Amino acid sequence: MDGDHLTLLNIYNSYIQSGKSSKWCEEHYFDENALKSASQIRTRLKDIFISKSLSIQEEGEGDELIMRVKKALVSGYFRQVIYGNFVLNSRWRY
Repeated sequence: MDGDHLTLLNIYNSYIQSGKSSKWCEEHYFDENALKSASQIRTRLKDIFISKSLSIQEEGEGDELIMRVKKALVSGYFRQVIYGNFVLNSRWRY
């Protein structure tokens, strides 16, 4: 995996595979509180998806997973670009 987002995802996945180990965080110089927070946020988002009957695709490895993450990121950037262009070209100023 490459890129900042994918590197952070690899770190998170390694933290989870370690059993959310404090020792793992210490050995790899990661902030355990930040990783705990990420895990709690993921749990809340998963609960929201389940409550709204939205599908969750957790399966996948290697290139398939990387491609799905990249598509999700690009989709989010695309929406931001559209919104940014609208605000920049709009006569409305806040």
